[in-house]
Amino acid sequence: MTVPGFISVVGLTPATLPYSQDFTAGLPPQGTWTYSSSNGSGVIDAGTSGTVSPVSGGPAMRLYSANAGTYVTNDATLYVDQAAAGGATLSYWYKETGDEDDPEDGVWLSDGTTTVLAQTHNGGPQTWTQFQVDITLVAASAGLALVPDFRIIFRQRDNYDLGTDGILIDDIQVDTTFALVATSTGNQDLYMEIVNMPAGTPRGLTLASMNTSFPVGQGTILGIRADGFTLAALATPPGPANPFHFVAPYVTGLYPVAPIVVGAGGLPFPSGTTMDFQVVTLSSTGILVDSTNVARVTF
Repeated sequence: MTVPGFISVVGLTPATLPYSQDFTAGLPPQGTWTYSSSNGSGVIDAGTSGTVSPVSGGPAMRLYSANAGTYVTNDATLYVDQAAAGGATLSYWYKETGDEDDPEDGVWLSDGTTTVLAQTHNGGPQTWTQFQVDITLVAASAGLALVPDFRIIFRQRDNYDLGTDGILIDDIQVDTTFALVATSTGNQDLYMEIVNMPAGTPRGLTLASMNTSFPVGQGTILGIRADGFTLAALATPPGPANPFHFVAPYVTGLYPVAPIVVGAGGLPFPSGTTMDFQVVTLSSTGILVDSTNVARVTF
């Protein structure tokens, strides 16, 4: 039997940033999104259950099992062009309708080769709550490549309909973010790159410290805990090629417009040394404008 048009192959069209989705027009068609379930009981649709999102109201994306007692894993995958964006932040509103905890429940990130859990939904709220994920930071920590078809996967597993199980997602926003990516690998002592630095930034500082006694990002000077190394670095004369205190006009091919790459054995620190790095931008008169995440690196 021949049925013309029975199978339709839809090409991927990753979203460019910024991207937002509130599902008021229903579930987006496949292309920028894909939807899959581990068996025929899975349902991914747009609708309501109880109270609506406090932001946009109306329909939200719903994931649940249509058949009582049948477990299913549902994936709603958003594709975004991270190669062009150079990093991003994700925010979304979420609530459960009695959903039990499963290891799969949460937001997962993938570059098509490696997939990691970025935000668990275990113990999730029964009322609308906003979650945020620093995609740039998670990708750097997990070694995910910022590829043109980067995947943000909203995953839910359970075995009953809405009201007993199931989740709702609404008001998704993915934005580019000013961030610092810093890593150390076997063939590099240090790779450090500023992503999405605001255009026209007149000057900035790279803060660095060997005092990592506080949890990452909870230091006493912005996000780091300053030490003698911090003060000595900031005492160097400001200039376009000074990585610790850079001023415009910047030099093509050099930090801050290009990454710092130090080969293995290139830093005068013993193996196992841990440092915190953070970049801040300043106005032309030296007033703080913005700051990145804190990147903790062990050489």
